Amino acid sequence: NFLHRIITDHVAATGSVLGQELLGSFESFLNQVVKVVPNDYSKFYRSQFEAELRGEPNPLLVQESPHISTASIKHANVPDIEDLRLNSTTDLYLPDPTRSLSGSNNGLVIDCAVAAPQIKPEPPLTVLDISSDKKQFQVNRLRGFIEYEAKGDPYRSADSRLADYNEIHLPLEPLERKKQASRCMDCGTPFCQSEYGCPIKNIIPEWNGLVTDDKWEEAYERLSATNNFPEFTGRVCPAPCEGACVAGIIGKPVTIKNIEYAIIERAFAEGWVKPNVPSRRTGTSIAVVGSGPA
Repeated sequence: NFLHRIITDHVAATGSVLGQELLGSFESFLNQVVKVVPNDYSKFYRSQFEAELRGEPNPLLVQESPHISTASIKHANVPDIEDLRLNSTTDLYLPDPTRSLSGSNNGLVIDCAVAAPQIKPEPPLTVLDISSDKKQFQVNRLRGFIEYEAKGDPYRSADSRLADYNEIHLPLEPLERKKQASRCMDCGTPFCQSEYGCPIKNIIPEWNGLVTDDKWEEAYERLSATNNFPEFTGRVCPAPCEGACVAGIIGKPVTIKNIEYAIIERAFAEGWVKPNVPSRRTGTSIAVVGSGPA
């Protein structure tokens, strides 16, 4: 129903010929659609199904959130992102049944006539400075994955994100960033950079170690040796490297994507990123179709 609805809305708005053809043979088209579910989601849903057959709570759900029951998850009325409007009194998005999208009985739109949110000041980007007291920034590199909990970059408040086009995350404090990098175990077989992890074979354990040792420029050199656009992948990559991280087998993986982003942002701030101008130009041009984030 959802797929049919969004194609219908698209045809109503654009008059798409292809959309009309799909709607005309929708059942046949639907048989060709494949639903892709990440491995972790599949694991959770399989565990949920098996737990319901046994009449027991989902062990994965209990482990992560002991205060939430499986019943509350199963029967929760969670709105779709397409059916939301902003509730200006909270950071939540709630459905608005009074507004509908033109040409659709089910579609809802974002209500833009809400009160302007109160903008909360954001802390400035912090750059690691260990010149004053190095002991203050020392971490246990050998036992980091045991001593430090995984901590990703926190989100800015929804109110503040609505008011600008700045980054949606807040930077970690310098010491916390070092702790996260030190959680890398420098595995003998680093699956994070294998075919099961990073598609471009980033040498992840090496730049994790360099960040831990405050060698940020070397970390940038190691990162840029395999990645031409870390400023893109550090933001939009789905991070299969974290799914392949060995630390994630018994706990939470290293926050590789956040560390990659921190390295390239530091490189731009310090002026380490330089144009790589070719020695000779061909005089020809190319067009990249379907380039994704590039």
